[in-house]
Order: sequence, then structure tokens, then C-alpha cells
Amino acid sequence: MSDTSVDVLVVTKNDISPEFEEMIKEAVPVHEIIVEKSYPLGPARERAIQRSSTDRFVWLDDDVYLPQGWYDSLMAFWNDAKIGWLESLAVPSTPPWYAQWSHWRFAKDVAKRTVWDLGPNERSFNCCAIVKRDALSDWHYPAGEYLGFGSEDLLMSAHVTDKGYRRLRVAIECEHRLAYGDTQEFWSHIRKGVKGLAGVPQYHNLKTALRNSGACVLSGVEAGFATGNLSITANSIRWGWYWFRGLAF
Repeated sequence: MSDTSVDVLVVTKNDISPEFEEMIKEAVPVHEIIVEKSYPLGPARERAIQRSSTDRFVWLDDDVYLPQGWYDSLMAFWNDAKIGWLESLAVPSTPPWYAQWSHWRFAKDVAKRTVWDLGPNERSFNCCAIVKRDALSDWHYPAGEYLGFGSEDLLMSAHVTDKGYRRLRVAIECEHRLAYGDTQEFWSHIRKGVKGLAGVPQYHNLKTALRNSGACVLSGVEAGFATGNLSITANSIRWGWYWFRGLAF
């Protein structure tokens, strides 16, 4: 099928609102909006892919809001037949310290480049991405297993790379209206995310634990002093501990 319109895949626990659907249509040339219920998340994403029929499709989370014309803006960077995954930046709006930290980190990255290739061990995020269907049409979540929240991101990233496709991230911002703005809810989500990564064997080791926890803490310390918001530093240390504890043991 031609790329004049694409399927939009939304995996969610809920139905999407008319307002959310209208936002999608202002951002993407929609062929069909495919909604799959999200428990467990990995199998739901697999089912959504199998229901898609367009050459490319869009991954969209139900708490991510795209700017008007998002699809065309992102597709301007699809200039190589070997690209299989093109994602934009989902910038969280809550909690406030995390939103400030994220803006600081993205601004730092964007100052160096506007497009970057993701390496074999780097995780893609499927909350606002355009994907070539061939890159994932034969992807299957491990049968009979639930490796944990977020593990499907890693498994799909590896699958796309193993098929010889490039994965790119582009400095186009989308608003990520995190449903877990409350502090306790936020940390519960983080613990689930680390548990999901630990479910993928190549990430459950001391080397990965040190790399992720160290990068998290160093970034938080730098951001805290750069912005004058030391709650970023304090929270990054807590986050780094979750990384280390979750992936090292």
C-alpha cells in the first residue's frame, strides 16, 4: 500500500477520546487508528503490528501529544532505504523536576546534533515513532513469557537492528503527559520499567547496571547544578540506585 496514509497503532488500557483522535488526524495522514488493549503490553504490541496493513505505521502512546504536521516533519528525515525506525523526542511535562531535567538533557543533545543513529544496544522508544512495517512484521514477543514492563521496546529495537535497518532519533519534540505525575506513582512506574529491562538477559548484568546508574546520576548532578534545582540531583541519585539494584542483582 502507498505511504499517502498510514496506520496509527495505539496500545492502551483505555479507549481513546474523540479529542485524542482529532489530535492524531491533525498530525498524521491516517489510514486507520488501530487500538489494542495493553495487558500484557508486549503481546498487545505484536497484535497491533499484525493488524496493520500500511507500508509504514506510527507507534503512539495514549499520553503523548503530537504537534500538527508531525508526520511530515519527521518524514523529511527519512532519506535512506535502510531506515526502519524514525522516532521523535517525547518530553515529559510531569513531575516538574523530571520535566526540567528532560528539557535540559534534550537541549544539551540538540546543541550537538538534530539527528542521531541509535546503536545496537540503545533502546528505541515506541511512544512517538514511524516504523517500516517490514522491519517488525515478523517480530514476536516470547511465547508464554512476560519479561516485564518496557521489555518489548528492547526486543523490538534489537529485531529492527538485526534485520539490517537503521534506527534514528530526531530532535522534534512531542509532549508526554505522563499519567503518573504523583511522586509515588512515578517511582512505582520507574521500578516497573527497570524490572522490564532486567527481564531481557543481555541487560541484566553488572556492566549494564553500572553504565545506566552512573549515567543517570552524573546527568542529574550536572543538571541540578546547571539549573539550580537540586531536587533533580537528589531524584537522579534515587533513580540511579533503582537502575543498579534492578539490573545488577
